Amino acid sequence: MSHSHMPVRHLLKQVEIYRSKREQRDVRPDWVTELIERVADLFEPLADEGRVGYDCQLADDRWVVEMFLGATEIVGGPRDGQSRYTNFQFDLHNLLDLFEEIDRFRWNSFPEKQEDEGRPRSSVMIDGRVAMHAVRLHVYSFPPEDAGPGFREFADGTVRPA
Repeated sequence: MSHSHMPVRHLLKQVEIYRSKREQRDVRPDWVTELIERVADLFEPLADEGRVGYDCQLADDRWVVEMFLGATEIVGGPRDGQSRYTNFQFDLHNLLDLFEEIDRFRWNSFPEKQEDEGRPRSSVMIDGRVAMHAVRLHVYSFPPEDAGPGFREFADGTVRPA
């Protein structure tokens, strides 16, 4: 009787492992992965290094892909915990070449913070077709608040991928 808790622990651990593996499975089609890689190549950091982040999900009628450059988190020193965003250029001309058809191509600008929202992000948005599939692509000016850092900069000046 004293060992009856062992199988339950084992089963709970197996459930945790299964959930973790299920979440790590990549359900994206190859064409979505290729699009993400090709769009990532169009980011050009102006001063710092940049690490492209993304989120993608299948919506009702299309894949929605959101891309951005990750922030650098300051570790140690008087600015500990603060984030620094990366200035960058983005090649819109070559972005258009990644689409077979374009239904909408927009620049969304939010120069002032909206009172009822968090921090809106300026973005380029394209609705179109890639590999004959409907896709909506957003390229954002900075990462969402819940994205982890792309890099960490330590008090001694070293920078490492997060």
